[in-house]
Amino acid sequence: MDIEKIECLTEREKKIARRLLDDGSITTGEFREFLVKREKIDTVGKMHLGDLLIKDGHITRETLDDFFTENNRLYLDLLGQMVDGGYISKEQYATILKDKASKLNVVAALENSKIMTRENFIRLCANRMDLFKLGEWLVMRKKIEPEILKRALAEQHVNNLEDYLLHHDMVAKERIAELVDVMGLH
Repeated sequence: MDIEKIECLTEREKKIARRLLDDGSITTGEFREFLVKREKIDTVGKMHLGDLLIKDGHITRETLDDFFTENNRLYLDLLGQMVDGGYISKEQYATILKDKASKLNVVAALENSKIMTRENFIRLCANRMDLFKLGEWLVMRKKIEPEILKRALAEQHVNNLEDYLLHHDMVAKERIAELVDVMGLH
């Protein structure tokens, strides 16, 4: 495998990967799994927490829908405030409400209409005390254990080789620190 030709990797990642592959710390198969994940992140972005929990079998689509249904009224209220504040137009608001998804998940309707991304809307909601984040809601309702949430959040934030290796317990943190030090990659 010619690591130098892999465009999605940073120079730092190429150096670390080459060393770990050469000394047998990781296999070519494990490295290829990372490359598949990295390519997906680079093309479609990182997976949303709910989608990740569904993929791993920790929750069902119905559970995720329950979360959005419960919060939908509050999301609609926030969108109304955004219209009043001039952040979105009445026409945009009407477009969102026309989307069938708005009955269950106004966040999806907002994203479908390309008015705002899910991430930006959630950031706007972050300071509202009356809204739960999905992870908090799932733990509070005993849909998942706190440890599952912690692991899923960690997996959601894996976007480079070092994080991937650590998250999947492939290489010890000390080994990566040693490589970074020896190779002068600070």
